[in-house]
Amino acid sequence: MWVLSEVNLNKKRKRYTRIIIFVVFLFVVVSFYYYNKHTNVVIDYKVANVSTKDIVSTLSNDWKVYYKDQYDLNFKIAWVLNNIYKKEWDEVKKWEVIASLDDKYLKIDVEKASIALETANANLKAKQATKWQKTDINIYQEQLNSSLVSYDSVLQQWDKEIEIAKLNLDTVKLSLSNLKQTIIQDIDNANKTVEARQKDLDNANDNYSNSIETYSLQLKNSQEKLVTEMDIVNPLIDKYLRDIDVLLWITDLNKSFNDWFENFLWAKKSSTKSSVIATYNTISSLYKKFIDDYGIYKNNLDYNNVLNYSLRQLELLNDLNLLYEQTKDMLKNSIASSPNFTQTIIDSYILNMDSWISWIKNEIQWLTILEQWVDSSKLLYDTNLVTYANLIKTAEIQLEQSKISLQKIKEQSKTNLDDITQKYNQAKLNLNTVETTVLNNKEIANSQVQVSKANLENKVVSFDERELEPYYTAIKNAKKTLDEANLRLQDAYLYSPIDWKIWKLSITNVWTNILVNPVTPFVVIINKNSLYIESKVEEWDIWKVFLWQNVKIAFNSIDWLVLTWKVSYISDKADIDTNGIVTYKVEILFDKLDDRVKEWFTSQLAFIIDERKNILSLPLETVKTENWESSVTMLDDSIKVVQTWIDDGDNIEIISWLKLWDSVKY
Repeated sequence: MWVLSEVNLNKKRKRYTRIIIFVVFLFVVVSFYYYNKHTNVVIDYKVANVSTKDIVSTLSNDWKVYYKDQYDLNFKIAWVLNNIYKKEWDEVKKWEVIASLDDKYLKIDVEKASIALETANANLKAKQATKWQKTDINIYQEQLNSSLVSYDSVLQQWDKEIEIAKLNLDTVKLSLSNLKQTIIQDIDNANKTVEARQKDLDNANDNYSNSIETYSLQLKNSQEKLVTEMDIVNPLIDKYLRDIDVLLWITDLNKSFNDWFENFLWAKKSSTKSSVIATYNTISSLYKKFIDDYGIYKNNLDYNNVLNYSLRQLELLNDLNLLYEQTKDMLKNSIASSPNFTQTIIDSYILNMDSWISWIKNEIQWLTILEQWVDSSKLLYDTNLVTYANLIKTAEIQLEQSKISLQKIKEQSKTNLDDITQKYNQAKLNLNTVETTVLNNKEIANSQVQVSKANLENKVVSFDERELEPYYTAIKNAKKTLDEANLRLQDAYLYSPIDWKIWKLSITNVWTNILVNPVTPFVVIINKNSLYIESKVEEWDIWKVFLWQNVKIAFNSIDWLVLTWKVSYISDKADIDTNGIVTYKVEILFDKLDDRVKEWFTSQLAFIIDERKNILSLPLETVKTENWESSVTMLDDSIKVVQTWIDDGDNIEIISWLKLWDSVKY
């Protein structure tokens, strides 16, 4: 029994020994497994050292190549479009006519100015004709010669004295007849001049009535359009003010509707709410005052004062735009306060604000265009009112001058007729004297010689320059008026200043009213030899772009070509697309023309933002950024906060807290 017990005891010991060995073996295997696993985790990372590099930070974009140089052409005078001789993208030669206005009335002005010049010249000739001409002087010279011959012959040929006296009488009679014909012709010409001046005055009055009626109707139409637009805008302003009141519970009427907004309205910037309320109260007060005044104005509608109310409404729209901008800013800085006013609702309000602000800006632009239309119509009306009034005044002055000229001609003709009649009677008396007494022939002949000399001296006296000065002045003024009329006629035609291409025509329908300084040029001519790139940079990147900034440009059509040009223009005006994305136009002007680059080439742009040489840097993926704080992991697993600056997409600049050759893992 003892032996059996010993055997059983030995078996138990062996069994325990085996179990212990198995457990130890299992422990060793498990420990080795976990040791190897731990070793693999530790090894699974990369190490990077701080080194020096050159880093170039860029902003990437792409856009199209366009033409840059262009001519904006407009007519110099406002009138109705008559013909368009070119269409868009047509070649145009220098001084070739592109379009023309209705020149019917301008040609009439030229014709009237030509008639006025001819009349002025005729008046000068008529005035000069009132003095004796060369033929008349010759007659009196012959008369003097006859008197001298008579005087020399009276001693020898008494019988010829009567014949000489008769000849003298016939000569005077002929002069009298000629003078009467001249007087009749002069008075007839003067009467025709008066009739022509009267016709000019009548035409000027007719043109004044027709033109003023046309421009008055145009002015009234523009004013009525502006009043109609104001009537549309007023209830919309009231609606937008109510919407802001409902949203912000400013007035007591709406506070009860929005009590659950209370937490929401405590914005991160507390000043925004106060600014919005103050702006609302100011606009609401101005709007109520405007509506009261506008109601009184509509009850006693006077279109001449419409611009005063339009400008006030435009100021209200600008203030309303500011109110919505402030409200949007408050919403952006607001906190979602309850299930009834979540962040999604806040975002939807912000989107609605953008839409309403866009409408307000569009309405401001439309009201501004209507006000400019009223201004231009008023200016056109006033200008033509003065122009046609001046034409009437000129015609009245010319008519009065022609009447005065006619009266002077009549008075001068009467004087000349009385003088020649007196001479005729004198010749008859001389003949009777010769017939009654031959003994006095010598004295009579001598007297006749003296009379003939006096007459000749009187006829050869020339005009005083001061007497003809008004006639020369009238001719000068008529020439000036004709030149101005021809110049206005020339302005009715639009010429190309250079050999280029027609790019855009803002008006393609004839009989359209043309303004002198329109918002959009009538025609745009491009220089086909100039190109530039226009890029659209989004609002969060535009601050990185500046004038004369270097830009690397590559082209899809030419893989191997990379050019460096500069930023030449940055627009201050934003463009907003249908998705609400805000961009700004940036132009890159070609430093020199490259024949390989064509219009509408798609280009890739790299705006050089910053370029730093020999700076401390790490690979970009080694730096982690969280809550606006950058950090790296050291080899001992410690986290070190660092300051960084620019990056080029692969490496990032290290400003502080690390030194050259420091090692980090990632």
